[in-house]
Amino acid sequence: MLGNNMSSVFIGDEYSSFDIRKLTTIRVGGKVSDFVKPKSISDLRLLIKDKNNIKAIIGKGSNTLPPDEDVDGVIIGMSDFNKSNLLHVKNNIFTVSSGISAPKFSKFVANYGYSGAEFMTAIPGTVGGLLSMNAGCYGTEIWEIVKSVQTMDLQGNLHIRTADDYNIGYRSVIPKYKNEIFLSADIVLINSSIESVRDTIKLLMLKRISSQPLEKFSFGSTFKNTKKIPAAKLIESCNLKGYKIGGAQVSLKHANFVINANGNASSKEIHDLINYITVKVLNKTGIKLEREVRNLGDGFEF
Repeated sequence: MLGNNMSSVFIGDEYSSFDIRKLTTIRVGGKVSDFVKPKSISDLRLLIKDKNNIKAIIGKGSNTLPPDEDVDGVIIGMSDFNKSNLLHVKNNIFTVSSGISAPKFSKFVANYGYSGAEFMTAIPGTVGGLLSMNAGCYGTEIWEIVKSVQTMDLQGNLHIRTADDYNIGYRSVIPKYKNEIFLSADIVLINSSIESVRDTIKLLMLKRISSQPLEKFSFGSTFKNTKKIPAAKLIESCNLKGYKIGGAQVSLKHANFVINANGNASSKEIHDLINYITVKVLNKTGIKLEREVRNLGDGFEF
């Protein structure tokens, strides 16, 4: 564990020998020796003092593939971080903690008649997770509505960054300043009617329910769409819907979803299926699919 000397000031939660399966939406992986959930900035400052032992920082783990082997070190889970920091700041600008779930934020602002975050209802991750990869769906990406973000570097210093401090592309966010952790975002929304915003959310959720295998463990989308052809269409063109490697399967409902079909798939089976799809699509179409999914620890150069 991180040490009893922290117990008097650390207000978060800490678990030893924690099942990584519970930390990701694909539900695979071994155990991690320490899993810690900071609740405040001071908690996070305490944790990064031991930064050499940090293996990953995650939100809901919706785009994360952990190993089957046990992980010796610390995983920081941000899903409880500053949960009370959801404030209407001025006019149409909301400050939201990186630990807040994207669907919760979308529904929160909808109840006040603000539009622009409806798409976030369909993404099962935290705001911080969305920021780290420029997540989006239905034609909108998170960084399109971000005015600024607050970050913390590995010395515990706080910074305000804007989009100019990142190279932002489709499902890609490359920071100019390495190894900074997203703490919060100022998000700019548009005044609307509560009814119209709620109606939009309902329509998007119906679309999601009808087209995605929500009843199965998955990452969400496995591959990035190409500029001309959606990844699902390319995978379908190779007749891969339903294809299995062990407990890993290409969803019959949506070809860009790799699912843990029976709940007992291994990380290796998921990894092998992703690679198999990549090779098959490349050989038939000449297009190399790029993964949205990250291996546990990717993106954090500690």
